[in-house]
Amino acid sequence: MAVTIEIQSITQNSQSVANNTSNVTVKLIAKWTGGSWNHYGNANGWLQIDGTKYSFSNVIINKNKTTTGSQTLITKTADVSHNSDGTKTLQCSASFDTDLNSSGVVTASASKTLTTIPRKSSLSASNGTLGVAQTLTVTRQSSSFTHTITYKCGDASGTIVTKSSNTSISWTPPLDLAKQAPSSTAVSITFTNTTYTGSTSIGTNTK
Repeated sequence: MAVTIEIQSITQNSQSVANNTSNVTVKLIAKWTGGSWNHYGNANGWLQIDGTKYSFSNVIINKNKTTTGSQTLITKTADVSHNSDGTKTLQCSASFDTDLNSSGVVTASASKTLTTIPRKSSLSASNGTLGVAQTLTVTRQSSSFTHTITYKCGDASGTIVTKSSNTSISWTPPLDLAKQAPSSTAVSITFTNTTYTGSTSIGTNTK
């Protein structure tokens, strides 16, 4: 009897934005053809999910001695970490010692691109008037995230907030910014918003 293994499914169950992780379930199966072998006790192997191995042993294959068929070897649920930008391609592999001369040790591998986890906070701001307070609005992907907002106008720059959790920020653009365009009736301001989880920066965008 010839035995092979297959990573039949990789299922993404849920995500944690705060932890930048996905919960996944991976199912490994064995398939056989051309025989009615029945093995008790020594067949063993492992399933590796994102670098972590999960072992199984003493597997009974083809208990009913059918010519062809399949059965589950192991189903494992685990949390896997995403990259700092929220992307993740999950790599899985497996090995199974069939204890058969005809098959020996068989292997399998599979990968799945997981849904990207949103990381960076977004910033909205409207046109305003120098010397008049305006509101900057931050939309966070997790309530645990903080943000630092800076501005730049010509040669002038400054920091508005540092690692703040406030999502509605009142800011008055200084009148001195008019010096950056002395012959114009308007100046252009670029805001840079950097998102943090703890002390780690996880993304920057500009407005």
